[in-house]
Amino acid sequence: MSLQTIRPNADNGVSLSVVPSGSHYAAIDEASLDTGDYVYVYNSGLSGISGTDRFNFPDQSLAGAISQVAIKAVAKFTYDYSGAGYNKVFNGGGTMTLYQKVRANEVSQGFTLTTSNATYTFSRTLNPAGSAWTWADINDLIGGIYLYCNATCSIPPKQTAGGGSMAYQMWVEITYTEGWANIAKVNGVSQADIDKLFGINKLSIAKINGVAV
Repeated sequence: MSLQTIRPNADNGVSLSVVPSGSHYAAIDEASLDTGDYVYVYNSGLSGISGTDRFNFPDQSLAGAISQVAIKAVAKFTYDYSGAGYNKVFNGGGTMTLYQKVRANEVSQGFTLTTSNATYTFSRTLNPAGSAWTWADINDLIGGIYLYCNATCSIPPKQTAGGGSMAYQMWVEITYTEGWANIAKVNGVSQADIDKLFGINKLSIAKINGVAV
């Protein structure tokens, strides 16, 4: 099995807030956790607040059978009771939903956030239409983050003091078995020109020198 990791490279409809200002995908596309940029919602009154960001990913040119696709995100919620005259009874919280969308089909999974950064995973062995994943599906994949913060999880609502629900990273992990397209040559011969190895049809061979095909 092999693992391919892809990260957002473009926005595809955004309604969350972002720090710093600019493209939302750029706030969550880093390989290492950076809490200095993120997408978020924070409450500013007596009702909850929510928003959703959706992202595109770079096209892939790999081959092989895909066994699982997982969208992962690092997120948390925070609250701040500093400042005079604010209700200091905490009874709120934040949630996050992760989406996988391929063409007209979309699936999702919800999570309850904690006050510490944690990694949340939404994985599927089938695409959103219920069929086996293909690389065409991966190239059409849209990933989404929905964040919600209820009315009392951020008191007072000060961005500089933290507060609300926020996501710092999002990425996709594709688990797959490598295909022949990933082997250029065998003993100097282009794999495209090979029908058999040692009398065995190449499509019946699982590995060459330990490399899955």
